[in-house]
Amino acid sequence: MRPTALLSCLGLDHQKYVVLPPMSPRSKEIACFGPVLMYYYAAAGSAGLDKIDSNFGFQIVGSWVPMCLTTAAPYTRVVCQGSTPLFVPSKVEVSVRETGVKLFVMGDVKIVKMFTGDVKFQKSQEPMELPGDEFCAMYAADPDDIDEDIIAVITADMTVYCAGRQTIRLYQEDTVVIMKE
Repeated sequence: MRPTALLSCLGLDHQKYVVLPPMSPRSKEIACFGPVLMYYYAAAGSAGLDKIDSNFGFQIVGSWVPMCLTTAAPYTRVVCQGSTPLFVPSKVEVSVRETGVKLFVMGDVKIVKMFTGDVKFQKSQEPMELPGDEFCAMYAADPDDIDEDIIAVITADMTVYCAGRQTIRLYQEDTVVIMKE
């Protein structure tokens, strides 16, 4: 059974679009706003979820961008920081704003570089998988279904796992993109 607090923090118009994560004794909801839900998955041998010893922080901001006449376009930005690995679902745009970021790309993506240098690509023959434990995961409504832009803004020294079918904007030259060969 899902906790009712979780569903109450998601807007009624978004509840039907978000595929909610499976509950386990090692998972904990850490942030929720609009169409976005953040979860933390503790390490198997940790002291439990009462004392989360990982390093992460999330700020979820939602607003409207005015357009011509009386229309507006909604958007949600999730500012992510910390050293705990993060999973970003498909169709959520990723914007890398600071240095020292490693991106593991698990599917097809469109990479847009916002600088003049070259992107640092690495090919991997290993399967791209999430860490078994101690990571954060973002769950979000499909932006196409709710007609809203959802962007994860990645800050310094993060490890991010991208599901694919998304746009990745790189603002820093030292970002390492690791893709399946």
